[in-house]
Amino acid sequence: MAVLIDGLLFCVCCIPGGIMLWVGADNDNDTLKIIGGILIGLVFLALLVIQIYLLSSRGQTIGKKMMSVKVVKYDDGSNPGFVHACLLRLIVPGFINGIPIIGYLFPIVDACFIFNEERRCIHDLIASTKVVNA
Repeated sequence: MAVLIDGLLFCVCCIPGGIMLWVGADNDNDTLKIIGGILIGLVFLALLVIQIYLLSSRGQTIGKKMMSVKVVKYDDGSNPGFVHACLLRLIVPGFINGIPIIGYLFPIVDACFIFNEERRCIHDLIASTKVVNA
């Protein structure tokens, strides 16, 4: 649920720029299209930086905070930091998603791992993390 909240937050934040793009395209106004595109890019980048900072420093994104869960290191329950929370947990699976054929199956298999005994997905296994109640 936290991932859905984070995704929805990104979408909602991009609405003003999207409206500008739409109106600019509808009226053939290049200025509105450019400003809308820049606005979407800036908002996306700002929210991405905020989410990475929160995940690295607290083990929580905005969605995880709302759902009262956080990411911790598997072995000692400490804050995972940037390397485990962001690089290993998000970037490595992102690269796997880019591999032809395997990339299409990976998100499905990754999500199915939540039903194992420890309730840890593949991205948690890669990063040596787990999600706990905050």
